[in-house]
Amino acid sequence: MAEQEAGESMILEEVVPKMVINTEDLPESPFKLVNASFVIPVVARFADCLLDGVIESLSRMIFRHSKEIGGVPISFDNVQLDGEKHRLSDALSTIFVRASADFLIFAPHEGDTLIGSVTLVSSLHVAFLIHDSFHGVCTNIAECLKVTKDAEGQLSFNDGEGDVNVQVGSLIKVRVQYVERVKHGVQLNCSFIGVV
Repeated sequence: MAEQEAGESMILEEVVPKMVINTEDLPESPFKLVNASFVIPVVARFADCLLDGVIESLSRMIFRHSKEIGGVPISFDNVQLDGEKHRLSDALSTIFVRASADFLIFAPHEGDTLIGSVTLVSSLHVAFLIHDSFHGVCTNIAECLKVTKDAEGQLSFNDGEGDVNVQVGSLIKVRVQYVERVKHGVQLNCSFIGVV
């Protein structure tokens, strides 16, 4: 139990943007590279190698939304122990370690334009994935296009003229309306812009 809790309750001290992404190279990118300093609990079995314990605890954060660092960590690097003082909690058999790391995070904001691959078409909305990992929904598509059903019963949205057709597998361009934190990540609530 203590081992499971160790990676889930880090105490964040500071998040500093490590690098400003050049918008010419990655226009409207939802990814950021940040450096975070924190105190993180490590289970006592890592007392001889605290760095390994910190890395194991940080690994549990991958693809789980972190309010503290402002997004969903995709990866981390340059993990460093900060200082020699570490606090031991006898009740939890946990060592609290001061550390820092660079994180690549997925952190889209309201107004960002993204491209997603449609995974579900219903009569009122489409669901899609951004970068094959992040779930989003587009509820205004029924206002923009007509829903149709083919001979096999598959739904799609189209403009009635054959110029625009949205079905499972289509790539669509969307604008983020808001980002909702869900149990293990984020859900992007978006408005439909067009087909890619």
